[in-house]
Amino acid sequence: EYVNGSWSELLTMLEKGEIDLLSDVSFTKERTQKMLFPSLPMGTEEYYLFISPDNQEISSTKYSTLTGKKVGVNKGSIQKGLYDTWAKANKIRSEIVELTCSEDESLRMLENGSLDAYVTVDSFANPTQAIPLIKIGSSDFFFAVNKNRPDLLSDLNYGMNKIQDENRYYNQQMFGKYFTKAGANAFLSTEE
Repeated sequence: EYVNGSWSELLTMLEKGEIDLLSDVSFTKERTQKMLFPSLPMGTEEYYLFISPDNQEISSTKYSTLTGKKVGVNKGSIQKGLYDTWAKANKIRSEIVELTCSEDESLRMLENGSLDAYVTVDSFANPTQAIPLIKIGSSDFFFAVNKNRPDLLSDLNYGMNKIQDENRYYNQQMFGKYFTKAGANAFLSTEE
Protein backbone atom coordinates (compact mmCIF):
# COMPACT_ATOMS: atom_id res chain seq x y z
CA GLU A 1 0.00 0.00 0.00
CA TYR A 2 1.47 3.35 -1.04
CA VAL A 3 1.27 6.22 1.44
CA ASN A 4 1.52 9.82 0.24
CA GLY A 5 3.10 12.70 2.10
CA SER A 6 6.07 15.04 2.08
CA TRP A 7 9.47 13.41 2.54
CA SER A 8 9.73 14.77 6.10
CA GLU A 9 6.27 13.45 6.98
CA LEU A 10 7.06 10.02 5.55
CA LEU A 11 10.38 9.82 7.42
CA THR A 12 8.58 10.54 10.69
CA MET A 13 5.95 7.92 9.84
CA LEU A 14 8.70 5.34 9.21
CA GLU A 15 10.32 6.10 12.56
CA LYS A 16 6.95 5.75 14.36
CA GLY A 17 6.15 2.46 12.61
CA GLU A 18 3.20 3.92 10.69
CA ILE A 19 4.85 2.80 7.43
CA ASP A 20 7.18 -0.14 6.93
CA LEU A 21 9.44 0.94 4.08
CA LEU A 22 10.62 4.28 2.67
CA SER A 23 12.76 4.88 -0.39
CA ASP A 24 15.34 7.63 -0.96
CA VAL A 25 16.84 7.71 2.54
CA SER A 26 20.49 8.66 2.92
CA PHE A 27 22.44 6.59 5.43
CA THR A 28 23.62 8.32 8.59
CA LYS A 29 24.84 6.83 11.85
CA GLU A 30 22.04 8.63 13.73
CA ARG A 31 19.41 7.06 11.49
CA THR A 32 20.65 3.54 12.26
CA GLN A 33 19.22 4.06 15.76
CA LYS A 34 15.74 4.60 14.29
CA MET A 35 15.59 2.44 11.13
CA LEU A 36 17.21 -0.47 9.33
CA PHE A 37 19.23 -0.18 6.11
CA PRO A 38 19.89 -2.86 3.48
CA SER A 39 23.38 -3.80 2.36
CA LEU A 40 23.03 -2.14 -1.05
CA PRO A 41 21.99 1.42 -1.93
CA MET A 42 19.26 2.26 -4.44
CA GLY A 43 21.65 4.71 -6.06
CA THR A 44 23.52 7.95 -5.55
CA GLU A 45 22.02 11.40 -5.72
CA GLU A 46 23.64 14.80 -6.06
CA TYR A 47 22.39 17.82 -4.16
CA TYR A 48 22.36 21.26 -5.74
CA LEU A 49 21.57 24.72 -4.54
CA PHE A 50 18.81 26.08 -6.80
CA ILE A 51 17.63 29.64 -7.32
CA SER A 52 14.70 31.12 -9.20
CA PRO A 53 15.45 31.88 -12.89
CA ASP A 54 14.39 35.46 -12.11
CA ASN A 55 16.88 35.88 -9.25
CA GLN A 56 19.44 38.51 -10.19
CA GLU A 57 20.92 38.93 -6.70
CA ILE A 58 22.63 35.55 -6.25
CA SER A 59 25.62 34.83 -8.45
CA SER A 60 27.12 31.46 -9.37
CA THR A 61 30.55 33.09 -9.51
CA LYS A 62 30.29 35.04 -6.24
CA TYR A 63 29.03 32.78 -3.45
CA SER A 64 29.10 35.62 -0.92
CA THR A 65 25.85 36.82 -2.56
CA LEU A 66 24.16 34.05 -0.52
CA THR A 67 25.06 35.76 2.76
CA GLY A 68 21.89 36.71 4.63
CA LYS A 69 19.65 34.85 2.17
CA LYS A 70 16.94 32.30 3.09
CA VAL A 71 17.95 28.79 2.01
CA GLY A 72 15.36 26.01 2.17
CA VAL A 73 16.21 22.38 3.01
CA ASN A 74 13.93 19.41 3.71
CA LYS A 75 13.56 18.93 7.46
CA GLY A 76 15.18 15.72 8.67
CA SER A 77 17.23 15.32 5.49
CA ILE A 78 21.00 15.32 5.14
CA GLN A 79 20.69 18.43 2.97
CA LYS A 80 21.11 20.77 5.95
CA GLY A 81 24.41 19.18 6.95
CA LEU A 82 25.70 19.19 3.39
CA TYR A 83 24.72 22.84 2.95
CA ASP A 84 26.19 23.81 6.35
CA THR A 85 29.52 22.19 5.41
CA TRP A 86 29.55 23.83 1.98
CA ALA A 87 28.55 27.24 3.37
CA LYS A 88 31.21 27.10 6.10
CA ALA A 89 33.90 26.19 3.55
CA ASN A 90 32.81 29.19 1.45
CA LYS A 91 32.39 31.56 4.44
CA ILE A 92 28.67 32.08 3.86
CA ARG A 93 26.14 32.83 6.58
CA SER A 94 22.60 32.36 5.40
CA GLU A 95 19.31 31.67 7.12
CA ILE A 96 18.34 27.98 6.94
CA VAL A 97 14.61 27.28 6.56
CA GLU A 98 13.72 23.64 7.33
CA LEU A 99 10.74 22.66 5.21
CA THR A 100 8.08 20.00 5.78
CA CYS A 101 6.05 20.65 2.64
CA SER A 102 6.12 18.86 -0.71
CA GLU A 103 8.81 19.41 -3.31
CA ASP A 104 6.32 21.31 -5.49
CA GLU A 105 5.39 23.63 -2.62
CA SER A 106 9.08 24.24 -1.86
CA LEU A 107 9.72 25.17 -5.49
CA ARG A 108 6.71 27.54 -5.41
CA MET A 109 8.26 29.19 -2.34
CA LEU A 110 11.40 29.73 -4.40
CA GLU A 111 9.33 31.16 -7.26
CA ASN A 112 7.36 33.57 -5.08
CA GLY A 113 10.42 34.79 -3.18
CA SER A 114 9.66 33.19 0.21
CA LEU A 115 13.00 31.42 -0.28
CA ASP A 116 16.08 32.82 -1.99
CA ALA A 117 17.59 29.38 -2.63
CA TYR A 118 16.59 25.75 -2.20
CA VAL A 119 18.69 22.61 -1.76
CA THR A 120 17.39 19.51 -3.50
CA VAL A 121 18.44 16.68 -5.77
CA ASP A 122 19.22 17.54 -9.36
CA SER A 123 16.31 15.60 -10.87
CA PHE A 124 13.48 17.38 -9.02
CA ALA A 125 13.74 20.93 -10.24
CA ASN A 126 12.00 22.22 -13.34
CA PRO A 127 14.11 24.80 -15.26
CA THR A 128 11.14 27.16 -15.45
CA GLN A 129 10.94 27.12 -11.64
CA ALA A 130 14.54 26.70 -10.53
CA ILE A 131 18.03 26.63 -11.96
CA PRO A 132 21.04 24.95 -10.33
CA LEU A 133 23.62 27.30 -8.88
CA ILE A 134 26.16 24.80 -7.54
CA LYS A 135 26.50 21.19 -6.48
CA ILE A 136 26.97 21.09 -2.70
CA GLY A 137 27.40 17.33 -2.20
CA SER A 138 26.19 13.82 -2.90
CA SER A 139 25.06 10.75 -1.02
CA ASP A 140 24.09 7.13 -1.58
CA PHE A 141 20.40 6.60 -0.91
CA PHE A 142 18.63 3.50 0.32
CA PHE A 143 15.32 1.92 1.09
CA ALA A 144 14.94 2.23 4.86
CA VAL A 145 12.91 -0.25 6.89
CA ASN A 146 11.05 0.28 10.15
CA LYS A 147 13.06 -1.10 13.11
CA ASN A 148 10.24 -3.52 13.95
CA ARG A 149 10.31 -5.18 10.51
CA PRO A 150 13.65 -7.04 10.21
CA ASP A 151 11.75 -9.61 8.11
CA LEU A 152 11.34 -6.95 5.41
CA LEU A 153 15.03 -6.10 5.60
CA SER A 154 15.93 -9.72 4.95
CA ASP A 155 13.61 -9.87 1.92
CA LEU A 156 14.88 -6.51 0.69
CA ASN A 157 18.52 -7.59 0.91
CA TYR A 158 17.73 -10.79 -0.96
CA GLY A 159 15.81 -8.95 -3.70
CA MET A 160 18.33 -6.15 -4.17
CA ASN A 161 21.27 -8.57 -4.31
CA LYS A 162 19.43 -10.71 -6.86
CA ILE A 163 18.72 -7.66 -9.04
CA GLN A 164 22.36 -6.53 -8.88
CA ASP A 165 23.58 -10.06 -9.68
CA GLU A 166 21.40 -10.12 -12.79
CA ASN A 167 22.10 -6.54 -13.92
CA ARG A 168 24.82 -4.53 -12.20
CA TYR A 169 23.64 -1.35 -14.00
CA TYR A 170 20.01 -1.62 -12.87
CA ASN A 171 20.16 1.38 -10.50
CA GLN A 172 21.69 3.62 -13.18
CA GLN A 173 19.13 2.45 -15.75
CA MET A 174 16.21 3.18 -13.42
CA PHE A 175 17.65 6.59 -12.54
CA GLY A 176 18.03 7.43 -16.24
CA LYS A 177 14.57 6.17 -17.08
CA TYR A 178 12.58 7.71 -14.24
CA PHE A 179 14.44 10.62 -12.72
CA THR A 180 16.32 12.39 -15.49
CA LYS A 181 13.44 12.19 -17.98
CA ALA A 182 10.18 12.17 -16.07
CA GLY A 183 11.02 13.80 -12.76
CA ALA A 184 10.04 12.73 -9.29
CA ASN A 185 6.48 11.67 -9.99
CA ALA A 186 7.26 8.68 -12.21
CA PHE A 187 6.24 5.21 -11.04
CA LEU A 188 7.95 1.87 -11.50
CA SER A 189 6.23 -0.79 -13.57
CA THR A 190 5.02 -3.99 -11.85
CA GLU A 191 7.99 -5.92 -13.26
CA GLU A 192 10.49 -3.30 -12.07
